[in-house]
Amino acid sequence: MPRVDQPRNWVLGLFVRAHRGVFSLHPCQRHLAICLNFSFASSNYNNTGVEFLQKGDYITAILYLEQAYFLNKEAETIKKNLAIAYNNYGVSLLKEEKAGVALEKFNKARDLFPDDDGFRSNAAKAYNQLAIKALEEKNFVVAENYFYSALRLQPDEQAIRKNLSVCLTNYGVEFYDKKQYTLASQKFIDAINFDETNSSAYAFLGNINYYTQQLQKALICFEHALQNDPNLDYAKERIEA
Repeated sequence: MPRVDQPRNWVLGLFVRAHRGVFSLHPCQRHLAICLNFSFASSNYNNTGVEFLQKGDYITAILYLEQAYFLNKEAETIKKNLAIAYNNYGVSLLKEEKAGVALEKFNKARDLFPDDDGFRSNAAKAYNQLAIKALEEKNFVVAENYFYSALRLQPDEQAIRKNLSVCLTNYGVEFYDKKQYTLASQKFIDAINFDETNSSAYAFLGNINYYTQQLQKALICFEHALQNDPNLDYAKERIEA
């Protein structure tokens, strides 16, 4: 019987010759062989990366998936797998309270898929965790910036808004203690804008208005403070004075 060359064997032959560095091919054949080489390699890297991803070995998964993506940036599946690996690694780091490193991973996932709600939400959580740590260290400027970064990603997240309100209140108290009432007032007003139940911010703002003889404004602030916290005795005293 006459020999019939199978297309699959012909393609494989091109791949092997290109892989071995034998480039005595027609330019069209050479281009096809190189493309097949990259496609084959990227597929293998992706498949291996997914195996490690499923095992929870995110570091190794990322190494393989980054290679796959480098070889084939047009493959949506590879791109998505890499983003998931970054995200999952970030989640595991966040549980270990390594928010800074986690944020780097979330941002890499977001670089690939900027509008993904899950990646944005996790990045916001990392910013929030960094902000809380800075707040505990009384580094109000850094904390405020981190909270705002979190809110840019998740503007309606109430927990972050309340945390930012607490931060702004503490920052305002720092100015209040120095009698820098203009700066303090602005922080307290901002704090109230993010959390209208913040009785402390209302009370401090009421005190500033009281000290600066803006008694009607002071009264309104103390009333709001008492609505949110009926146990603020000094607010009652101010109203009764």
